[in-house]
Amino acid sequence: MDTSKDQNDASSYGQTASTGTTTIIASVDLTRIPGIAEKTAVKLLSETGVDMCRWPTERHFTSWLGLGPENKVSGGKRLSSRTRPSANRAAQHFRMAALGIARTATAFGAFYRRMKAKLRSEERRVGKEC
Repeated sequence: MDTSKDQNDASSYGQTASTGTTTIIASVDLTRIPGIAEKTAVKLLSETGVDMCRWPTERHFTSWLGLGPENKVSGGKRLSSRTRPSANRAAQHFRMAALGIARTATAFGAFYRRMKAKLRSEERRVGKEC
């Protein structure tokens, strides 16, 4: 098989040879996001679709995914800020990508490790006060 011909065909469609499917479908290379592989990108596109105009902002999108916190406030006091359980498959793919990125040497991986350490120290502090 002639690989130079395949690469030339790929470049004529505005894609690279390794990330062809998602670039043709979404006209954006989702695999450039750390943690999102070709299969994950295709699964995300199949769940959400290509048209992102359904959600006016990214906050609406994260709420639809169920990834944003549910802030329960009563009398000015924050009672809870947990994320609600969701059976959304796109949210599951995003969660799996986040877990995969946790051990990488990227900025996202460093942020994940910092937040995890911070939350662990807060849990210890709360446990000692009780």
